[in-house]
Amino acid sequence: MARIYADEHFPRIVSEFLRTAGHDVLTVQEAGNANLGIPDPEVLEFAASNARAVLTLNRFDFIGLHKHKPNHAGIIVCKDDRDRNRLAARINDAIAGEETLRGKLIRVNRPPQYVRAVAIPLQESPFFNFPIANPINRHSPSLQLAAPYPD
Repeated sequence: MARIYADEHFPRIVSEFLRTAGHDVLTVQEAGNANLGIPDPEVLEFAASNARAVLTLNRFDFIGLHKHKPNHAGIIVCKDDRDRNRLAARINDAIAGEETLRGKLIRVNRPPQYVRAVAIPLQESPFFNFPIANPINRHSPSLQLAAPYPD
């Protein structure tokens, strides 16, 4: 299983879920590095010196670091997901098949959000008989047309 260093803003509960899946997870808090404002390159160096892949929600900065400093113990960048169980499962699935994370950038994205569209016949729509007070300015029902032009 993977040796992971969860950065400062990574949800602790996800780290706990990953531990139950068998991963060796060290958090910033446990390492004594919390609330120190350590720059991202130093976070990556600390993780690499401890043979741990960085686990982070800070995708953009760590993707950039991967490009400039490819010699690291691994970087796992995640898109935040409010469903923490699902996030942990997706991380586990992404790294489970990897023999090593050394030098790799692993991206864990949220699953697509599906919107179910339901067709409602026009006659059953609540808007079918919606009155329009003023056909010229339908956005302001308080404005009414003047009396018809005299003959």
